[in-house]
Amino acid sequence: MRTSATGALLLLALPWASLAFAQALRVEVNAPESLHAGDRTFVELRVWADAQMPVMVTPRAEGDAVEVVRGRLLRPDAVDPEASPLVFRIPIAAREPGPARVRVDVQSFTCEGDDCRRVQGEAQADVRVVR
Repeated sequence: MRTSATGALLLLALPWASLAFAQALRVEVNAPESLHAGDRTFVELRVWADAQMPVMVTPRAEGDAVEVVRGRLLRPDAVDPEASPLVFRIPIAAREPGPARVRVDVQSFTCEGDDCRRVQGEAQADVRVVR
């Protein structure tokens, strides 16, 4: 299953802050639609971020059917940290039959001079585990 979302910009300053910071992280998650209990595989995450931006990825699973095996990834954990988009392979394990949702939160920041703002993107994919 492929799910895409454009992240929301989180302004940490006054409401009249410059729109020059109006950058959001575009993120996209690709996950298998179904797995068998006991399977181990990867969810693929693509992140479009400027080359100078640090990237922190926090995946989590909702529901008991799937477990996210690694809970935090950084830009150096990408398949190619210099590529655009960045591609991350997030390991998951299918625990028991049922529905699950894999959510991924991606955070970074962008600066203009000495003024910096946090930017965030998120995406999700639904997975069903069968016997």
